[in-house]
Amino acid sequence: MNTAPATCSASASVNNGSFDPNSDPITLVQTPSGPYKPGLTNVTLTATDSHGASDSCTAILTVVDAEPPAVSCVQSVNASGNNVPQARKVNEDGFYKVEASDACTMPVIKIGNYTLANGETIKITQAPGKSGVTLVNTMGPLRIKHFQVGPGDAVITARDASGNSSSVTCLVPPPPK
Repeated sequence: MNTAPATCSASASVNNGSFDPNSDPITLVQTPSGPYKPGLTNVTLTATDSHGASDSCTAILTVVDAEPPAVSCVQSVNASGNNVPQARKVNEDGFYKVEASDACTMPVIKIGNYTLANGETIKITQAPGKSGVTLVNTMGPLRIKHFQVGPGDAVITARDASGNSSSVTCLVPPPPK
């Protein structure tokens, strides 16, 4: 079974129709009771009737993290200063804040083959005539990474420890004329 949305666990019952052969009322106890984290968990179900007679069985419950992480690329400002006013629809400065989150693990955030820190501000510009992603340099006292991409816009990906991934596109400003 998969983890519940926005959590890193799942609730489950291993009862598959327990009953008392004499039709006495029964009490069911599942140990551990859950919710269950991703992976394999041995779960014991004990059925006890109203006269104290009991029986139990064990099942292996498998929980899978199948939910992709959330990732964002939000237009930002040059954290080192020297900002152009951001009243335009196009982010001509090319500064973006990248963030990712996941209910189970901190995802790895990448642009091309470069790993980014959660909450990091980066600068992205187009590289006419080139393909892929290139780290140009780091800028200012905050060491903001400047990437060139080509052709088109930049894709930021986030991958969690279970291999789930998601991506977002950062609109890259056109090259200066």
